[in-house]
Amino acid sequence: MVKMINYWGLLVDGFIHPGMGMPYNHPYYKSLFETYGFKIYYEQYTYHIDLTIDFSERFWKIAEWVLKKPDFSFINADLN
Repeated sequence: MVKMINYWGLLVDGFIHPGMGMPYNHPYYKSLFETYGFKIYYEQYTYHIDLTIDFSERFWKIAEWVLKKPDFSFINADLN
């Protein structure tokens, strides 16, 4: 879990290699924004999965159970 301090999208604390669309700003931006009068709007938490570690057997059982549900469908994104 990574805790991020967010000033309307300004990430200044807790940076790790970004997920999709995750920006990063240098720590001095925090004081720059606070001096300008911005306040923390919310604190955001994100979670990352280490894909170098195999998923547990329980994960695969749940995944199979979800895939068998009649109201569930899965399609790959067409990037073209």
